Amino acid sequence: MTTTLNVLIVEDDYNDLKHAKRIVEMNFPDVKVYDAGNRKEALNELAKHDMNLLLLDVRLPDGTGFDVARDIRNIPQYRFVHIVYITGEDYDPLETYNTYHCYSFISKPYTEDTMLEQLGPLLDELRQEKSENRVPVRREARAFSTTKGEIIIPVNDILYAELRFRNMVIHTRKGEYQTKRMSLKSFKEYINDPGFFICHESFIVNMRKVYMIEKGDKRSYVALFNNSDDKGCIVSQKRYKGMKELLDKKAAKMKAGGSK
Repeated sequence: MTTTLNVLIVEDDYNDLKHAKRIVEMNFPDVKVYDAGNRKEALNELAKHDMNLLLLDVRLPDGTGFDVARDIRNIPQYRFVHIVYITGEDYDPLETYNTYHCYSFISKPYTEDTMLEQLGPLLDELRQEKSENRVPVRREARAFSTTKGEIIIPVNDILYAELRFRNMVIHTRKGEYQTKRMSLKSFKEYINDPGFFICHESFIVNMRKVYMIEKGDKRSYVALFNNSDDKGCIVSQKRYKGMKELLDKKAAKMKAGGSK
């Protein structure tokens, strides 16, 4: 069964709008593209259709893409909708994310490959969420300064993170990202999520993603993840008992929920 996604492009320049629509429509046949030329039209489209993703130009004739984002975040239905900014100007990605909770930036002028690189993984995730008829899990995300640039990583995408030479390496299903000088303590405080457990002096794991713990070497264990090629996260002997108790509670809760 085909899962149709609705994407709204807000762009006041006709040529730029046409260019963006062509790229999306030609490469993603399961996507229905809507468009708006200003803030008012964007809000009208959002009221008429259930949008899964918004591509917002920063400069609009009756405000900015940031104004639209502020309006959108005040609508309960769109509190967590994905936003990608399209801009020809320089903005601080970390500051902008923290204020408007955007997904990423596409800088003008952009190539088709650039847009596909940004939108492809995002649309894949949205398709999966919609096909499984589940509430989007990308409710929380954090912005990081990494060796690959400023990026935003959804908390639920993180499998685990490890301290490596005074930097944190964040492991996700889509790859790993190395932050610039971040300690384990500061990472935990920044994530600020009770689902994360320090399982080793150099590792912190997302317990929601762990499905089992197996014996590693004589002095450690390994936490494994469902549907992942990752070799697993190291768990120390000292932390094993506490982690195993959490995992058992998680399994019991799921079993109880399934028996109702």
